[in-house]
Amino acid sequence: MRRMQVLRKNAVGCSFFFQIIYLLCGDMAMEKEMIIVDYRMPENGVDLEEAELPFDPCRNFALLGKEEESGCSIRSEYKRFRKCFGKKGVYAFMRLSRVCTPYNTLGHIAGVHHVSMYMARQLAAKGVPVDLGLMFGAALMHDIGKYGCRPEEGRRVPYLHYYATYQYCRENRLETIGDIASNHSVWDLELENLSAESLLLIYADFRVKSIYDAGKKEQIHFWSLDESYEVILGKLDNVDEAKRTRYARVYAKLKDFEEYMISLGCAVDLVSAPGEAVRRPPLPVS
Repeated sequence: MRRMQVLRKNAVGCSFFFQIIYLLCGDMAMEKEMIIVDYRMPENGVDLEEAELPFDPCRNFALLGKEEESGCSIRSEYKRFRKCFGKKGVYAFMRLSRVCTPYNTLGHIAGVHHVSMYMARQLAAKGVPVDLGLMFGAALMHDIGKYGCRPEEGRRVPYLHYYATYQYCRENRLETIGDIASNHSVWDLELENLSAESLLLIYADFRVKSIYDAGKKEQIHFWSLDESYEVILGKLDNVDEAKRTRYARVYAKLKDFEEYMISLGCAVDLVSAPGEAVRRPPLPVS
């Protein structure tokens, strides 16, 4: 009941479009998916929700503090990103898509953001040059292109969404964020020189993957790096010995990166991340 009171409170003053969506979805769908209908983020709507409900790493974002934002090298672009993500309704659209589609793209995006920012903040505290504003924007934009793929392109979304992400960022004048966001494939690790933000995004994306329960409902889970190796290997297309060797090589780079972070004193288990501890399920039985 308290959840619905929060959601209804957020509906006050929101755009006519989102009020119509609220009426169409009804209380049951709104309660089930925790839709927030206020299109402003991170102003009134999200603030009200987060004040009433526990932190959910697959829904919420730990925003940059004033000091963190002041150290951002792309402050103007970061502000454009905030406007794009909030006032243009991107976040509300992502929440609503969980009702309209069988996919939980928001859960994955938020989870990747959770891991990447948790590690980025630790590295920054250790003196490693990481742009937290760039990391914040790139993590939240990294799979935005999935929403731009047509239904008939369903099987090719894993390949096409990189380009769609780049196009969306470019159209909204988020060029620097788009460069990082659109290049997060594990195969990008084959490049010799990657920024800290790129490595963190690929690392986080590697560790946040979905499995499906008995009812074929998508579940977002946080895996260790070793567990993710097996999960992702099982999803690769046309795996032969050459591709397996190539995959092992890029994984080794991620492992080296993780060991480097551990050597600096960074925690990689996510237990002490903001909000509730992220608990991983056992690996699914094949």
